[in-house]
Amino acid sequence: MIKTREIERNLLLLDFILNIPIRNQEICNLKISDIDSDNMLIQLLDREVPITKPLLERLHKYLEERLTRGIECQYIFCRKYDGVMDKMTESSISELIDKAVNRCSFSESRKKEIDLRFIRGNVIYRYVYQGEFSLEEVMKIADCKLATLDTYINIDKIKLETTIPIEKIEKYSKRYFKKYHPLI
Repeated sequence: MIKTREIERNLLLLDFILNIPIRNQEICNLKISDIDSDNMLIQLLDREVPITKPLLERLHKYLEERLTRGIECQYIFCRKYDGVMDKMTESSISELIDKAVNRCSFSESRKKEIDLRFIRGNVIYRYVYQGEFSLEEVMKIADCKLATLDTYINIDKIKLETTIPIEKIEKYSKRYFKKYHPLI
């Protein structure tokens, strides 16, 4: 039987994964002190990532409930192992994702494709597709280079499906190349 605390933690963890371009190791090492609630940012290694107000509110509620239960741990996503509270491991996070995917009504071949890297790519795609951030900003938020970004998104598909004017996409691309690759 899964304890209520674990259900709340797992739902919050999945919410983070589905809304923030975050890596497995970054989730494991995410500390309460990494959250800047005033500026709605999360500090991940060498970059800051915006966090939505609803997600921030869920995080605060979860942390408050955790404190009322006497659970003290510097990591946001922690677990009790051998009587000690510590951060979740990468394998336990991967297992959680697998369990969530297996509950979905996807085909078996589709289920095998869905892992944290796949989800992260979709979050990055959504950041670009929704047009709230420039390509430069998305690369900084996701901590990836343009070549990596290209593996997550299909510029031609964005041009066909997006409501963002093509000129805006091209402007961001040109600005990026001019700034980082002035000879191109």
